[in-house]
Amino acid sequence: MNDQPPHDPVLSALAVTLAVCVDEYGYRRVPLTVLRERAYVVHPELYGDLQARARLRDSIDELAVAGTVQLPAANSKTGWDDSMSPRLPAWVSKVVRPPESGARGPKRKIYPDWLEPAAAVATRDDEFELLNRVADWRRDHVDLLIVPIEERSLEMFGDEKALGRRSGSRLFTSGALSLEMLGCHRTPLPLPSRHIPGNLPTRLLVCENSAAYYSMIKAAQGLSPEVRPDLHVAFGGGNQFSVGHGEIAFLDPVPVRVLYCGDLDRAGIQIAARAAESIAGDLPLEPAVPHYEWMLEHGIRQPDGSSQETVDHALAWFPVELRPRVRELLATGMRISQETVGLRALTQHPELIQRM
Repeated sequence: MNDQPPHDPVLSALAVTLAVCVDEYGYRRVPLTVLRERAYVVHPELYGDLQARARLRDSIDELAVAGTVQLPAANSKTGWDDSMSPRLPAWVSKVVRPPESGARGPKRKIYPDWLEPAAAVATRDDEFELLNRVADWRRDHVDLLIVPIEERSLEMFGDEKALGRRSGSRLFTSGALSLEMLGCHRTPLPLPSRHIPGNLPTRLLVCENSAAYYSMIKAAQGLSPEVRPDLHVAFGGGNQFSVGHGEIAFLDPVPVRVLYCGDLDRAGIQIAARAAESIAGDLPLEPAVPHYEWMLEHGIRQPDGSSQETVDHALAWFPVELRPRVRELLATGMRISQETVGLRALTQHPELIQRM
């Protein structure tokens, strides 16, 4: 089976995801926000990728060259997002093609009960082709071994990325078809971490920045095991933690609390709030209050150019006693970096570690 949408030439994986998104969108003009959201859902590796914006532009250009979409006029004042480089189209227009005369689609099957909801959603030939492949494969594999999506994709399609591309289609986004039905799952991004034995219960501290990660490890290792907490220290890497938190389940010993500390600026607070939302249902993500208190008390205030987005909703992540001070900091257009809780502060004030 050809895994590309039937009207597309060979495209990159990201371009295929965007092509499916365009095809499924209910209006001819597809906003950039819709394309970007689909891209990050299907390709979580874009989080933390410095080239994510360039990759998105390249993939949109692929669709334009393929004749799948039309871009806004180059001199349009409202058709382009010029806030960063490269510029991105604020929308793309779907190119509607007439059906090929005499074209014949795949033969529809009588599907098993568990595939009937997906068959009710499917209307296109490529969707029925996918359902046929799924039905045939499941018929021959009664005893499912739960494996990563790339391994199942290779078994089913002979292509380790094919199922990942398909998982952004409406059969999956509607809930009619799921990875669980195919006995597979997405693997979380690796979460770099170090375990430092100490007094139970076990905690996990996620540091947004790499300097804080290394300093915390060194300072905690310098304390006697009798007075330090049993602690995992992890490197969050900005937005990467939002898609890498699944690794928490593999930590040994398993933590009973998950704490987080990052920069006190608009971008850092949004990262923390998104991470807290992404792990909802698991252990709640708590602010590392001693560290944030230290930052507010001793931090150097610098102009905050990290983001212009409002963060009122994100402030709710902080405990009530910290919110007014954080709100005041942001209202003045200033920021405090996480490096305030550096090695000197941690070694001279071990309570910053012991109070977690």
